[in-house]
Amino acid sequence: MVKGLPFVITVAAIIVIGIGLIVAILLFRAGNDSSSTPVEGTEPAAEPGTTLGTRIGQKASGFTLTNQNGEEVSLHDFEGKVILLDISAAWCGPCRAEARDAGPLFSELKDQGLAIITVLVENAEGNPPTVADLREWVGAFELDFPVLGDTRNEVWNLYNEDDSVPLNLIIDRNLTIRYKQAGYNRVQVENELKKILSEGTGS
Repeated sequence: MVKGLPFVITVAAIIVIGIGLIVAILLFRAGNDSSSTPVEGTEPAAEPGTTLGTRIGQKASGFTLTNQNGEEVSLHDFEGKVILLDISAAWCGPCRAEARDAGPLFSELKDQGLAIITVLVENAEGNPPTVADLREWVGAFELDFPVLGDTRNEVWNLYNEDDSVPLNLIIDRNLTIRYKQAGYNRVQVENELKKILSEGTGS
């Protein structure tokens, strides 16, 4: 019996060491799983319009420019309204056509929550617009909304993709971009505006 004792001790030691190794491995794996491996389905889904950007479906990137009265105006000042953002140049024929339509359109829909912002990127000579250029544009088309001067191409560089004016965006009451189109299609713009405006009224 005494001769078999070392054998028993050796076997017991091996068993204890084996159990210890198994426990250590399980603890190591559990620690790694909880700290570095995400559990599928636990990440919250992103809500529409929460990504900041300049494309349809994104929350509109903000900017601040000077208007025809020399005052600073920010895009996000108009949160809660449906915004028609028109990026134009004074030398552009379609831009001028849109400006002629913009005054009556604003008068018709402003009580439903429409805001219009025109951003001029160039004056009639192709130069950065001055406050005087902005006032001339307002006076020529009898506009009653902000006309902003993009004197350093900040908004143009931010929103332009097709290198074409006018560039029209419709931004909803939550500042999500719902429409973006180079060129001016009066019927399309007005239909989109009326549809998005109706969402806020429950009609």
